[in-house]
Amino acid sequence: MRNRTRIRGVLIGLATVGSILTISFSVGQPPGNHQKAPSLLPPSVTSNPPVKAADGRNDVQDATDIRQMSASASSLKPCFSAAQLNDLPPFLQQNYQVARNGASWLARMQKPATGRFIHGWVPALNAPLDGDQFLHQAEATIALAHAARFFGSDSYLLRARQAVLSLMSETSVDPSDSNARYTAMPVLVVNRLAAAGLLLAAIHELHEPAPDLLQQGEQLATYIRKQQRADGSLCCNENPAVRPSASDLDANLRCPGMALFGLMRSMRHRPAPWKLEVVRRALPSYQAACTANPDPACVYWCSATFAEAFMQTKERPFATLVMAVNDWLCTLQYGPENARSPKWIGGFKGSWPEQGGADAPCVGCAIAAQSLLEACRVCRHLPDGQRYDRYKSAAGFSMHFLSQLQFTDDATHHFAPNFREVLLGGFHNSHQDGNLSVAAQARVVGAILVYLELAADK
Repeated sequence: MRNRTRIRGVLIGLATVGSILTISFSVGQPPGNHQKAPSLLPPSVTSNPPVKAADGRNDVQDATDIRQMSASASSLKPCFSAAQLNDLPPFLQQNYQVARNGASWLARMQKPATGRFIHGWVPALNAPLDGDQFLHQAEATIALAHAARFFGSDSYLLRARQAVLSLMSETSVDPSDSNARYTAMPVLVVNRLAAAGLLLAAIHELHEPAPDLLQQGEQLATYIRKQQRADGSLCCNENPAVRPSASDLDANLRCPGMALFGLMRSMRHRPAPWKLEVVRRALPSYQAACTANPDPACVYWCSATFAEAFMQTKERPFATLVMAVNDWLCTLQYGPENARSPKWIGGFKGSWPEQGGADAPCVGCAIAAQSLLEACRVCRHLPDGQRYDRYKSAAGFSMHFLSQLQFTDDATHHFAPNFREVLLGGFHNSHQDGNLSVAAQARVVGAILVYLELAADK
């Protein structure tokens, strides 16, 4: 009897141990080959892989996109042929590759169903970046449309058109003036003046925009025109009588700058004397704001607007302001003599949205590079060889700094293979911050494309 009891106890004990071991080996065990871990990557990332060859041909194009291309879309010619690419100096060839992979990342971040871009990505969490904004979507659209013309990519052009149409769906005609149009979202969500300027610029960045789209663009331009006060400044809110404080950079520099930028970009397809007159009248107030409270994050809108005004009118006051802000900008650049790290060389001091209060330069410096390149255009036509060399050299150092922030094959070996696809070609915020955003991506890609165009326009 005792033997039976002992045997029964042993069997129960073995069963208990076996169940514990079964649980311990099953819970927490990685899935087998037949169980693939779920992915948080957007579908567009896996369906449109990054480009790895700079051979002068169009970027890898989605066959479905090409079949759906409208018959009215014209074939684009790339800025550089294969032979011209081979003749470029190694540094420019490298920049071409960086821009191409950056544009590919931007295209992959677009949601095919809506035309909108995923705002960004947080590699540490493998999750989308919060903080989406209409203005960031517009900047990404402008950069992709620019890339379409530069690389001769019909696929990019199709995506840029879809993005423009998506953004235009968020606008409405002014009930009090059928000739004016603005964003329908509440003013607390998006600044209507800035949104009108960037959306207008996006329309005219497209290759051969449709006539109805151009007409809607003119409505946006009319809205901007109506915001101009008697002294030439632009009203950044719904009450023209309310004057912003001198420290309000958005109201004095950024939002008016974006609006004027859009007006000058619209001269590409719909030139009109009144647009130049709006910019001309705005010059004194903008110059006063830049002098009183200069900000590196706002200089590009100033340089791009008044550089284009100078190119069209050859009026010296426009050039004077462009050179003044870029002379000041050059004093903020890190060089070998004041950079705490070799990686800082080419970056800029100052306050940038992506900087987070740190002293180290970040991807936001692409705005400064864009500004310097616009100043190069002005100096080339003045001419001012000394400033031209200074600005171009500073922009070149900035290109080197920005290229170090791109996720490349070598810089992503520590990531899982199926996760690398969302990173390759993207520019992270800084050497200490791996987050990516479409706004920063757009500025870097735009800066490099202008740098290459400047090298091609000899």
